Amino acid sequence: YFSNVSGELADLLDIAIIGQDGTELYSGKMSELTFNRSNPPASTDSALSVGEKRILKLSIGFPESATSEYAGAYLSFDMVADAVQKKNNEARIFD
Repeated sequence: YFSNVSGELADLLDIAIIGQDGTELYSGKMSELTFNRSNPPASTDSALSVGEKRILKLSIGFPESATSEYAGAYLSFDMVADAVQKKNNEARIFD
């Protein structure tokens, strides 16, 4: 997800995040892809194995319908990757 999103292009640019299997994890505006604990954006329930990595494709598009009013506009953001360890030790309590 993105945090600290600012600038005139935040509500204009189209974002898509595609998993390595081609599954679309997110599609929408940059300003909408922010953290929401009850409905995490671009998330998956499939766990990573030890040493496994996943490659995601991030596409940022400028709508053809945008006018010249956006000339010189900017966008600033931080990209955040958040992970949660799954329970893997049945003999212990895991919160």
